[in-house]
Amino acid sequence: MITSLYLVSNALYVYAVHIFINSIFGRCVFDKRIEFLTYVIFYSLNSCIYIFFDNMALNLIFNILPIFLISLQYKKSILNCIFLTVIFIAVGMFLDWMCSCFDPSAVLVRSNTIQSITLAIVAFIVRVTFKRDEKMLINSFYIFVLITNSIGTIIIGVLVKPSFDIKGFVIAFILILINLLNFYLYDKYIENMRIRLMYNSIDSANKAYKNQLEIIYESDKRIRLLKHDLKNHILNVKNNIQQGNDQEAVKYIDEMSESMNLQNEYIHTGNSDIDCLVNYKLAVAENMNVEYTIKVKLPEELNVKTFDLTVILGNLIDNALNALENADKKILKLFINYAKGMIVIQIENTFGEQKLDFKDSEHGLGLISVRTSLEKYHGTLENNVSDGIYTAKAILYNIKVHK
Repeated sequence: MITSLYLVSNALYVYAVHIFINSIFGRCVFDKRIEFLTYVIFYSLNSCIYIFFDNMALNLIFNILPIFLISLQYKKSILNCIFLTVIFIAVGMFLDWMCSCFDPSAVLVRSNTIQSITLAIVAFIVRVTFKRDEKMLINSFYIFVLITNSIGTIIIGVLVKPSFDIKGFVIAFILILINLLNFYLYDKYIENMRIRLMYNSIDSANKAYKNQLEIIYESDKRIRLLKHDLKNHILNVKNNIQQGNDQEAVKYIDEMSESMNLQNEYIHTGNSDIDCLVNYKLAVAENMNVEYTIKVKLPEELNVKTFDLTVILGNLIDNALNALENADKKILKLFINYAKGMIVIQIENTFGEQKLDFKDSEHGLGLISVRTSLEKYHGTLENNVSDGIYTAKAILYNIKVHK
């Protein structure tokens, strides 16, 4: 029974290794199938050493070597891989020692069940600490419940003290299964939240592009109409000039110029992505009777990815528009400037009587998306309220990223 329990608990141990390495080094550079295969090989080797040799020295070697080789998949320096391997093995040995001091003859200790659960908890804490974007995606209370749940399974195992029989095996198996499901469901939740963020951003971008296409269509329509009537327009202007009606000629030219102005084009910087998004958002603001001021200074080409720029700018403007809905005096100011390799986006807006809170958990998915995208470009986001004006200021570097 000990061997059977070890095989089950070893799966949790290998999963803890996966969580730990991914938390420190990020995503593996290889395909997920290759990554999964390496962990399967690690599990198989580890299990075979325990079953056929049961030697502490061999077990240590076949833990250190595979973990080091797995860490090399993340294309970090060899020194970093060695350091990570040593830290993980040291933590594992410390936990082994603690459990052995408690009751070395216990079923859950001899089968490595308690050690694997404890190591999984430690790996999860490391993950929550290092992965800032995940902390913004999930409520802190959920993290607390998840850790408490895992600690609870250890306490249950200690109190119940499963014996060397079928009943003991079932109890230990259920405790391990609870922990595996705990961390697996957490992974799935985070993955679903990331997909939801991506879809929200794509939806916002699609609406902006649709609006820009309508602007382009309207512009093309007016140009074709003007071209069609150009001969008549020229004759009218020529007639006024010949008759000495210079003012009438100027007035007529002004009317022609006015007919070419596009009602839904508020800015034209030459940067199509910025123009597209801002024109769409300001059309919404105008429908809300918002007084707006715009100052945009950007080059036509940027290293910042279109998707990330849409996420940052789009969500900040959306937050401002949401706050303006309940404001008595609706004022919006948008400043975008580029200087010395940095993009500065500053949005100022009035707001209603609702309470403003800068905590991530209460700012919704929009602010989470903004911070996540800013981190790619070593950016920051500042929030401030002064004299009834809410200010959001995002600063990011115009650099290329490969994420």
